[in-house]
Amino acid sequence: MKKIILSMLLVFASITMVNANSNVAVYDCVEMAFNLQSTLMNQGVSMEQANSIATGAYNACVEMAE
Repeated sequence: MKKIILSMLLVFASITMVNANSNVAVYDCVEMAFNLQSTLMNQGVSMEQANSIATGAYNACVEMAE
């Protein structure tokens, strides 16, 4: 359930932050965040910690894309 909520939040956040110049970059940030969370969880990190780290990485990525 938490993964579904996270995915909805990331997609919704990416849609609201997208403009014509950063569409591809924000999509890459979403993909990177999902991959990071999956990798962390596969390595034994709890879902909450992986979600927190992936969210921070996503926010940093979006800031750099602007």
